Formats: sequence, C-alpha cells, structure tokens
Amino acid sequence: MKIYNHIAPKFSELERDMVKNIPPGGNWQNIPESVPSKRLEQIRKSGGRTTYYGRLRNDKPSYTISTYFNRIGNGCHIHPEQERLISIREGARLQSFKDSFIFYGSKA
Repeated sequence: MKIYNHIAPKFSELERDMVKNIPPGGNWQNIPESVPSKRLEQIRKSGGRTTYYGRLRNDKPSYTISTYFNRIGNGCHIHPEQERLISIREGARLQSFKDSFIFYGSKA
C-alpha cells in the first residue's frame, strides 16, 4: 500500500542547529545560548512554554497536534529519532486518521 502525505517540512540552517541539540522529550531549554535566535531570546526572557521547540518521545503519548505542526517552534512536533518535524502522515496517524485518507491541497 502506498503511503500518501508522508512529507516533512524542510528546516533552515538555524533550525537544524536547534534540533540537533534537543533530545527526545526535550525542548527549547536544551538549545545552547550560542545558537543565535531572536525568538529564543524572547522565550528565555519570558520563561516560555515547555512545549516550544519540543521533541516527541517514542515511549510517551504525543502532545495535541495543532494546525501549525509544520513549524518547529509552535509545539512538540520534532520527530523523536530523526532531525526533522513529523510528516503530515505522522501527524494524521497521531490523530487516528487511517492511512487510506488522503489530504489534498497546497500543504499536502
């Protein structure tokens, strides 16, 4: 069976630098201050949510999948083992969509 919508968003160089420092279950707090990011500066000053720049764990349930799980800083959507965000299909599976369901449109 062909798996549709198994497409993960691309990272910028900065996002790659961030993600490689985040272990499974980790978040923005694991990113070294030497990684230059104005958004991270703001999050550090405000204390930020622990789900920002979060990486999933294979041994724990997923966090809620939001509309913007294609953005690194919007929640806990980093793949637990690979340096990428979860794909559209992986997000759909976490929401109990069957693999036979196909998403159409510009983001699919």
